[in-house]
Order: sequence, then C-alpha cells, then structure tokens
Amino acid sequence: MARISCVGLLLAGLVSTLSPVNAQTCAGTQDFSGNYVFTAVRLAYVAPPVGTPTTGPVFVPQPTAAPGTTGQYSLTPIGQLVFWSSNASPFSSVGRIYADGAGILFSQKTSDAAFVRVGTYTVSTDCVIGMTIGDGFSAAKDLLPDVSYQGVLTDRGGEASVIQTSQGSGVLLSFKRPFLASGCSAATLSGRYGLSGQGVDLGAPSPTGAAATTSPLTFANHFNADGAGVVGSQVNATTPGYTGSYAVASDCTGTLTLISPDKATTSKFAFVLTPIPSAPGQLPRASVSLVLDSRGQFAGFAEAR
Repeated sequence: MARISCVGLLLAGLVSTLSPVNAQTCAGTQDFSGNYVFTAVRLAYVAPPVGTPTTGPVFVPQPTAAPGTTGQYSLTPIGQLVFWSSNASPFSSVGRIYADGAGILFSQKTSDAAFVRVGTYTVSTDCVIGMTIGDGFSAAKDLLPDVSYQGVLTDRGGEASVIQTSQGSGVLLSFKRPFLASGCSAATLSGRYGLSGQGVDLGAPSPTGAAATTSPLTFANHFNADGAGVVGSQVNATTPGYTGSYAVASDCTGTLTLISPDKATTSKFAFVLTPIPSAPGQLPRASVSLVLDSRGQFAGFAEAR
C-alpha cells in the first residue's frame, strides 16, 4: 500500500511542478465528457495473509459473491470492475463508460442497450479527477459498496489515469477515447502488430486461506490480423508470430485468443481499440490496449501497435 501511496504523491508532484506557462488547466466536469474505453489492472495481492497482525489501515475485502450470483454483482464490465476492486485479488478487465460532462457516469449492459447511471465524478482546475463507481446493473446495487478513484486528466480530456482510493488500493484504471466514435468492427483491427506486456500467474489458492503465490509473466511477439477475425503469422516473417482469432464489438471493445508459435500456450485477452496519432495524409490506425482475460487465473496488461 505504501507503493501505491507513492504513486499518488508522484502524480500530485508532477501536476504541481509544471510551469505556469505549460501547465494544463481544466474548467470542470465538462473537460471529461463523452465516450471512453477503459482498462483496469491490479497485479498484486493487497490483503495480508489470514492471521497477520494489523498495526494500521489495511485492505479488508467486502463480503462479496462472484458476479452473476443472485443478489450480487452483475456480469457487466462495470460489475466486474467494482467486484474485483472490492476484493484483494489480482485482476485485469476492460469496458466502456460515458461521462455526461456534468459529473455523472453512465454505462451500458451491451452496446445496444440503454444507458444506466453507474457513478459520479469531479474535475478540479488543476485537472485532478475523482470518481466513484458502483454496479448500477445489479439488483442489489443499493447494498453493494461503491469504489472511489483519483488521478489526473490529460490530453485536454482525451485521457485519464486514476488509482483506487477506497476499499483498499492497487487498481490502476486508464481511460481513453475509443478508436471510432461511430463504432468498430473486425475490420478495424487489421494488419501487422507487435505486442508486448507483462502479468502474473496467480497459481493455486492456499488451503489455509492465505494469498496464492504469484509468478511473473512476460510476452512479446507479433501477429497479423486479417480484418475478419483471424490471426495469422506472416509467411515471410523472420520469427514466427502468434496465431489465433479475435472479435470486435461495435463499442470498440473485443476479445483475442493468441496461440504461441510453438503451440505450447494459449492466452486469452480482452481489449479496447484507441487511436494512434497519425501524420497528415496517413491512414488512421488503431492501437490495442489488452488485458489478460482469465480472471482468477491470470492478470496482466499489454499494448499492441
């Protein structure tokens, strides 16, 4: 938890040390407005093992049941985010959220469903953003704890990075604009991409109830997306790449299955598509922000460009 506090201090320090000439200023909640896709990740257990003496504030997970359980968290991306933020385990997830410019956050159960209120947010003049998110899709939403985050708004409201400040700590939540406001499809992800990332293998839970022993994961290779849902390794590539499949939803979120060149491992990812700055006359290309999508087994994040 001390390390997370240092991150918060670093963010505050970066804001405070900017010169008045170059400092970004914000007018308020209207600077965080419109559609955003998000990635969320926690790569370490933040609760002490059972029986550890407590000498100060510690993360105490709320009584929760798995998403989808009657009377508990929903199986929506927001429900997953709030549920995993409210316990002590490593996790990674993606989703989409809408900010109304007046301090209210909304989301959808599916890309074609009605918007539901899921939280609130504030933006200060020095572009510090705070938000509280709850599972507005759960039948038990009034009984479930909300989770609060705080961080910084950058790129004139195009991006926000926040860290968890209630129910413990350890979650890094990043918001970016979706690649296409009008919607995405499998054709949006096309061409050769280089992927690199890191994560953790959560291992088997301890029979004593203590946190499982995690081991690090790293991965780096390339893949070729055909624009129709198939991943293949380029024939003329010097080093064989990943193969597999993918799907893209209209809200610019998606899923990706990658098989290693030696066929020994299969990794499942969830992702969001965001824009890459392009030079004048250059066709726009999507950046892929990925998280390992095997909750309870693996957690991690990656970037593909």
